[in-house]
This record gives sequence, C-alpha cells and structure tokens, in this order.
Amino acid sequence: MYKLFHDLRSLGEEVYLSEKPKQTIPLPGLQDNLVDSDFLTEGWNDKGEIVTDKDLSDYVAIYPEVTTRNPLKSKRVVRWLLHYPGFHNWKVPSKWNPDSELYFAYADWIAEGTQKKYGFEIANRLTTIYNNFDVFKNYNDPERSGSCYITRKGNAGYRDPLPDGAVSVEAETLSDDAFTILPKIFNKYENLYSYDEDTYLLVLAALCGCNSIIISRSKKNEEEYFSSRSPVWSAGIAYGADKINHAKETKHLVKERLEELEKDSLNTVRAFVNITKNVYSS
Repeated sequence: MYKLFHDLRSLGEEVYLSEKPKQTIPLPGLQDNLVDSDFLTEGWNDKGEIVTDKDLSDYVAIYPEVTTRNPLKSKRVVRWLLHYPGFHNWKVPSKWNPDSELYFAYADWIAEGTQKKYGFEIANRLTTIYNNFDVFKNYNDPERSGSCYITRKGNAGYRDPLPDGAVSVEAETLSDDAFTILPKIFNKYENLYSYDEDTYLLVLAALCGCNSIIISRSKKNEEEYFSSRSPVWSAGIAYGADKINHAKETKHLVKERLEELEKDSLNTVRAFVNITKNVYSS
C-alpha cells in the first residue's frame, strides 16, 4: 500500500495516507521521506471513523479488503483486494456496496476467487511491486559458502532432505531488523533451501546471488508451478534439489525480470487512475 501511495504520487495524483501506523515496520525507500503532511490524521472517533479536518468529498478512498466499512465516510470507495475478502479477519464484507463501489484485485487468482464466492465485479488488476535493489543485491563475496533454510508456510508435500549443517534463516533474524540482516544472510550462503514454495524470500535470495531451492513441493510438477507465476519465479529458483543447476544458470536474470515486472505494475496503476476517474467523474 505504501508503494501504491508512491506510484500514484509519481503519476501526479494528490494522495494521502489515512493515518500513521502505531508501529512502523522499516521499508527502505518507501517510508524514509514521509512527513506529517502525507497523513490525514492520527486518530479515530468512537464510531470507528477516521477524524480529519480535510474535505474529502472530491477524494476516492482506497481500502484493503480487511477494512469492512467506510471509516473515511467517502462517497467514492475503492476496495483493493490483496487477498480474498474475509481471509485474514474472518469477516464477510456485509457492509460493502457493490452498486456504488469499485473493486480491484492484486492478482488474477484473487479476482477469480472473489467473483466466484461473492459475485463482485472486478474492475481491473491493480498490482504494486517494490524491490530495493540498493538493499537486496549481490555483494559478490568470494567467501560465500554453505547453506541456509527457511520453513515459514512449509508444505506437507514431498520433501528433499536438507544438507548437513544448513542454518535456519528464521533463527538468525529473530532479534534483528529483517531488512538489515536478510541481504547479509543471502550473501553469506551459497544456497537457500525452502520448505515454503510460495515465499517471496526465494526471489530476494536469488536477487542476492543465492541459489534458491524449493525442497517441499505440493504442486503436480515443475511446469505447472512456473507456468502459474510471473517469469520472475522461473529465474534463480530450483523446483527440487535435483534442479539446482537451473537456479545457478538463471539467477543473473532475476533483477532484469523484476524491473520489467515493476514497469507492468505501474501500468496497472495508470489504468486504475483512468478507470476510477472515468467512473467517479460521471
């Protein structure tokens, strides 16, 4: 959502964040330059509404799918579905109004699932991609060696064994800022083994020059896995320990493909602006 804020502003739109978060999670390059005037307010009233002295009558309120109401009391509402409605907070969107609201989905699978379950018409895909290439990069350290692994949402499918001596990434990041320590870890080790086939850490590790290897697999086959994703995922990532050479031979393509993906995502933001203005200006 911070990236959407920056993308909209880069396209010349007047845009604000609703409120300052109580706990700031460092996102290098996205939060560094934010100032008080970028936020509408810092508080809520007892009705669950955001309090602000700004006239929002000409603005469009953009809410993620976890927001079940309209706390800004805006007449122009966009629901941005970053996952299925109700998936994270178990609340069905009973307070939404499909007749007067616009719905955008982060990915096609979210759009398809939401349409099937709720019958909401999805206006378009709205995707934001952010990668800090100054933070996540290959240090080209000649001392790189050994293996690390991550569990995260580890699937219960077939699992290749871990190599002896593999170090847990989660254990190394428990007491430190992940954005500081992760690039160091991914530049320290030669290989990253993952029990989670859906974590973006696979991409970030490959961006840092580490060979990313998925060792717990639930999909039917390698072709199905890669064909269901953007081309970024087919570079620098091995679908099984026996495919490690694929990760080694393609990891140099990761940055280039991420840059292309960012260009595509900005086009979805442009389309979002056009669609929203056309609907709400009529």
